[in-house]
Amino acid sequence: MANEYLQRTPTSAGNRKVWTWSGWIKIAGLPTTGGSGDRGLFSAVLATNSGADAALRFSRDGGSNPFQLMWSSSRYNVANDESLSTVPVFRDTGNWMHVLFIRNTPASSSTDRVRFYINGIEQEKTESNAISLNEDVGINEVVPHAIGDHFGQGRAFQGEMFDVFFVDGQALTPDVFGFYKDGDGYI
Repeated sequence: MANEYLQRTPTSAGNRKVWTWSGWIKIAGLPTTGGSGDRGLFSAVLATNSGADAALRFSRDGGSNPFQLMWSSSRYNVANDESLSTVPVFRDTGNWMHVLFIRNTPASSSTDRVRFYINGIEQEKTESNAISLNEDVGINEVVPHAIGDHFGQGRAFQGEMFDVFFVDGQALTPDVFGFYKDGDGYI
């Protein structure tokens, strides 16, 4: 069952500016040193830019850096790709965590255009290139999409996932996917 993932090509384009990805995940150990150690959660191959992709993944920046939740996308008609990652790092592979990623490029504030939540708490993030107002991304284009893989990179998610949602056209908050019970996390 290693390196298995779900793949689907939408039959029509969806909203490429606003969407939400949510899922419960448990990482199966941290990668050893050397290589990127990426573990793809959700991705798409971009038809308009051969070899380019958009991906939500856990990533290690080579070397020995701990995991960070990361979003990257090749951009349309823009010189630099967008790349954002969480400032907090993840070392605990023994627990389930709820990951929520929101893409909302019509938001007036650039900090609200991409948001990461882990267990209902918004994560501080670093951004290498600002997300433009009303910018489209390859997610929801009529191209292959995958859950549990970073397409074409040989970076399948290693671990378990369940209760995965992709919501087209809405920027949802963590309370839509569960409620927080003090001391017990999301239920």
